[in-house]
Amino acid sequence: MEEFMKEFKEALNAEKLITARLVDSVAKNVQLSSSITPEMHDLFGQWVSLIASQVMREAESCEMDISTVAAKIGIKESSLLSLILYLQRSGSISVKKITFVESNGKNEDVCSCLKGDCCQ
Repeated sequence: MEEFMKEFKEALNAEKLITARLVDSVAKNVQLSSSITPEMHDLFGQWVSLIASQVMREAESCEMDISTVAAKIGIKESSLLSLILYLQRSGSISVKKITFVESNGKNEDVCSCLKGDCCQ
């Protein structure tokens, strides 16, 4: 029974951290969305275009190692995959083959301790 209570308390603690992270994410999104000016929107669009053009140059070889290209560009693998999807949807590229490998089991976009910036 003692072991069960310990696990139960750990689960409750994890839930508190997840809730705090969710509230923090919502607050950040609200702050960002309320401060987006047309100029900031244009700057973001320019940044995406710049990064997408780098992705397009890498795509010219018709094969891409996601981790290598993401590191070269200076973004996370998930961001690179999002840009590839954006380019696919816009008709700029056509993805025909994807190779899967064993994962390390970590979500690269979420801190493993659920507190935020410590693992980034």
